[in-house]
Amino acid sequence: MTVDQTPITQAGINALAVVDFNLNLVMSHRPGAEITGPPYAIVSQREIAEALQRICSSQAVAYACLFDDGHRASEAPRLRNLRLERVRQIRDRCKGVDLTEMRRRGVRNALAHFDERYLKALVDHGGKGGWLQDLALSHKAAIDIGPDAEQRMIRVYVYNEDVLYLFGETLRLKRLRGEIDAILARLGYEIDQSNRPPP
Repeated sequence: MTVDQTPITQAGINALAVVDFNLNLVMSHRPGAEITGPPYAIVSQREIAEALQRICSSQAVAYACLFDDGHRASEAPRLRNLRLERVRQIRDRCKGVDLTEMRRRGVRNALAHFDERYLKALVDHGGKGGWLQDLALSHKAAIDIGPDAEQRMIRVYVYNEDVLYLFGETLRLKRLRGEIDAILARLGYEIDQSNRPPP
């Protein structure tokens, strides 16, 4: 018996659109390119925090719906076979597309085990400088929080590096956007790029 998995595929495509929308939001707050520092810029608008969270969670949903062919311990064999068939069809259509950022498990795992990762960071790094959470920086040097700073950066985006940090895990947002564009093109979709901020 076949099962129409179109709703799952559509959920993955919608998640890609959510990532793109929130990437636009983060990029629209980018400090001027003329900032080479010091001084550097810190962007702390509330919408940055929300956008970074949505980027992380939507990347996880998109990957699960469209590309996850990994083993799941509690998955029934019939459901696994159906999932793998859906993913195979999508991967066949996206053959040759670089999925490096889409495949990154570190951010997804850090979200799934957020409290554990936070507690580990507190235990391991509790007395070693400050913490940064839910903001963007023109340059990492904008704030010196001491050694192992990346482990204490929670949903922090650094514009000049194009890196989103979450407990030491990373996601390169501009590369992710390029992957999203390529995936959607292969699946017959297109994102309106007229509202995108300049790179």
